[in-house]
Amino acid sequence: PAGADDAATRTAVETAQRAERERAAGIGDLARTFEMRELGDEHVRRGTSVEAFRGVLLERLAAASDRGPANGNTRVETGGQDETQTRRDAITNALLHRHDPGRFALTEPGRDYRGLTLLEIAREVVEASGTRTRGMARDEIARRSLHTTSDFPAILGNVSEQTLRAAYEALESNWRPFCRQTNATDFKDKTSVRMGEAPQLVKINEAGEYTRGSITEGKEKWKIATYGKVVAITRQVIINDDLGAFTRIPQMFGVSVATL
Repeated sequence: PAGADDAATRTAVETAQRAERERAAGIGDLARTFEMRELGDEHVRRGTSVEAFRGVLLERLAAASDRGPANGNTRVETGGQDETQTRRDAITNALLHRHDPGRFALTEPGRDYRGLTLLEIAREVVEASGTRTRGMARDEIARRSLHTTSDFPAILGNVSEQTLRAAYEALESNWRPFCRQTNATDFKDKTSVRMGEAPQLVKINEAGEYTRGSITEGKEKWKIATYGKVVAITRQVIINDDLGAFTRIPQMFGVSVATL
């Protein structure tokens, strides 16, 4: 019957489409793992199977190994904390440069992330953590990027901290010229001795004697305290590419701290 033939055809088409998606995804995962995305894209277009592409990768890696240093010493690059910190610093620099190019010069590693939106950077960070984002909704990418296992919260924290500090240091404080800074190890009351004014000098006649004077002292009590506010920043900020939420708000806090 015609109806049965049509159903069989649709099933076959759906099966073929699903197999094609799985093939492309498998090749893409392997290519990203070994940083050979262009090679992966080429073999996706060619129709290469995942197993065949795995063989191509092994041949490429073996050839690269054979072209190692002539002295026989092989340099092995590993991931880990150094790679993670390098990526964090580069993204932080790119975002700070985007915020204020005059104050924050763009570094060479930061150029790789120049011009990317917050959502695009979030995707990069999520994929670097080992999570595939192919087909993932924008809202899901933003949510995952703010997860504690992602580098994104640390990156945004660095951006906020540096913009806050820059705003704080840029504002001149009237008390600095005549005050001395000291350290406190706890929140207990502290007592500082305050020196009074020197006594008025008097003229000494010939063969006259110097008289004693005194300097008054005073005591001042002080202690440190904690000040702060919490401002909620949601994943909508990332989706809307609102970098100002991580720069303007800390700037305002920096001014607030300097004038406290």
